[in-house]
Amino acid sequence: QALRAEGFDFPEAACGEDALGAARQAWRDAVVLDVCRPDSEGIETCRRLKAEAPGLLPILHLSSASTSSEDRARGLEAGADSYLTHPFDPNELRAAVSALVRLARQHAERVAGAADNSLLHDALDALADHVALLGPSGDVIAVNRAWTDFAVTNGYRPADRGLGKNYVEVCGRAAG
Repeated sequence: QALRAEGFDFPEAACGEDALGAARQAWRDAVVLDVCRPDSEGIETCRRLKAEAPGLLPILHLSSASTSSEDRARGLEAGADSYLTHPFDPNELRAAVSALVRLARQHAERVAGAADNSLLHDALDALADHVALLGPSGDVIAVNRAWTDFAVTNGYRPADRGLGKNYVEVCGRAAG
């Protein structure tokens, strides 16, 4: 109820198989999993969720029975990203879930950014003319292969390519 009060929307599952079924229908930003499930051990459910998830799926284990350091280590080794034992403060639960959701979203943004960056470089490299993308201050922030050849011809190391240098200075150096 503490999570619903904070605006988290999630299905509830009475057993591990139901949790797996609910996850398969709509993957979430994070999962809160009771380690002591009545039908199957929560550790196994955690392993299966991690194996089947299409991407990063943070899992928070909760337990009132499995509270030893060995139990917590076993849960974390099975794929849980955080572990709380009863009794816990509702604020701690909310903060832990919020942190896991934040990490999942940051990871998704990094993956999307890397994909966008890869597509950008592929598109730039398809151009025959040398192309440099400039940042707000006029510094070179991305280049294509033709630009790299141009930069090397004009005295820049292949690894440098004029990146981070002012465009006007790079072109002035090329003009001699």
